[in-house]
Amino acid sequence: MHLILTILAFLIIFSVLILIHEFGHFSMAKRNGIKVEEFGFGLPPRIFGIKRGETLYSINWIPFGGFVRMLGENPSDKKAKSKQSFMSKSIGVRTKVVLAGVVMNFLLAWILLNIGFTVGMQPLIVDGNDFLNGIRNNLIELNFDLFKNKPAPDPNSEIGQIVDIPQLFIESTVNPEIFQPGDQIYSINKQIIFEAAELQQLINNLETPKVTFEIWRNNQLRTIEYLFPQPHRAIITQILPDSPAEQAGLVAGDQVIRVDGKEIWHPEQIVRLTSENSEKQLIYEIKRNDEIKQFSINKNSEGRIGVALGTIYDQLNLPFSYYDGLARAEITAINSIQYPWYLAPWQSLVEMKRITIYTAVMLGDVFKNIFTTGSVPEGVAGPIGIAQMTGIYVQEGIIALLRFTALLSLSLAVINVFPFPALDGGRFLFIIIEAVRGKPVNQNMEAKIHTLGFLFLILVIILVTFQDLKRLFE
Repeated sequence: MHLILTILAFLIIFSVLILIHEFGHFSMAKRNGIKVEEFGFGLPPRIFGIKRGETLYSINWIPFGGFVRMLGENPSDKKAKSKQSFMSKSIGVRTKVVLAGVVMNFLLAWILLNIGFTVGMQPLIVDGNDFLNGIRNNLIELNFDLFKNKPAPDPNSEIGQIVDIPQLFIESTVNPEIFQPGDQIYSINKQIIFEAAELQQLINNLETPKVTFEIWRNNQLRTIEYLFPQPHRAIITQILPDSPAEQAGLVAGDQVIRVDGKEIWHPEQIVRLTSENSEKQLIYEIKRNDEIKQFSINKNSEGRIGVALGTIYDQLNLPFSYYDGLARAEITAINSIQYPWYLAPWQSLVEMKRITIYTAVMLGDVFKNIFTTGSVPEGVAGPIGIAQMTGIYVQEGIIALLRFTALLSLSLAVINVFPFPALDGGRFLFIIIEAVRGKPVNQNMEAKIHTLGFLFLILVIILVTFQDLKRLFE
């Protein structure tokens, strides 16, 4: 039963995506006086057709997608000179017709994402960084407490899958009563970290010396409160001539310990305290040559004292040394994101922009890989791979299917607008060349280029399908 539902869902989703795309071409062509000879549901051979006006609406044997056949669409067609033909129309009209399908796919993706974000759906995860951000934002929940003889996870569900997560591990420590070698650093002050740069940035930006660590030790999550002796101090790097700071006696190299009695941990605190203090005079406590000195400084007319500030970074302040590693974890939950109805449309556009850029870069890498190595990059899925993913989302429910359909519609739009022969983007490229040259490219040459492009795309589909089959049997 699940297999039947998966096949039906796959056929319906792809048919909707392609029909929406072709309807874009169809409606824009009709609006601009181009004769549409046939609008087909499914792919030939034809079962039957009904002619309404000048267009034949056909039902075809292959229940997959659809097509639009316009008069004079092929540049070598003898009917291309007809007033109702595609090629007889202006550059502007042809551009609108060529790109209308892409616009419809973008529009469908936006509508589906809008619905999903309004009612609540899982985050859009397209790469490893999205996955890690999902963990940071508590959208993806993990369990590092893995034990033997656990039942195998359901291959048709993301929940229960085992993943390797980048983590930091303690190598040695000067506080063995608090930290232990092998401890897995999960978070600092409730901020989940995965890399050494994140840990150092958090330590460098501490406003108080008290830090809360979350540590995985012996398959248990432990909370550790640690008091840093001195995370870092702000230092004066330059004194402006004739400034209040120079007049008060400050010099470059002075460490700022306190301002108006408030402990200083980083330069931003000084800037904030100086701007927030309504009093003209400030009291600076400075460390110079291991001595603490106090200075009264009057702010100038701009509310400043005339110093440039820097930060002292002291690696020795960390109570442990650490190294990068991987920790195996189980996905226990993927939480939904929900926005108010008035924010969902905008958030949908934000996500569409992000995923469109990602898809365009990935598509460029696919073509580059094929041309340079003759192979398709890992992770690229064809019809079989997409059908497998459809089965997973069928089990997860209608909202998961909406999210999946939106991503596919977005991918279809990006692929079609790619400037490659036989694609909408390739046809648009020839229109741009015509606009620049002031005359169209030789029609026979354009037709041959599109044919070669189509054959290459068929080759790509074969390569991707072969890779899908290989993964399936592995």
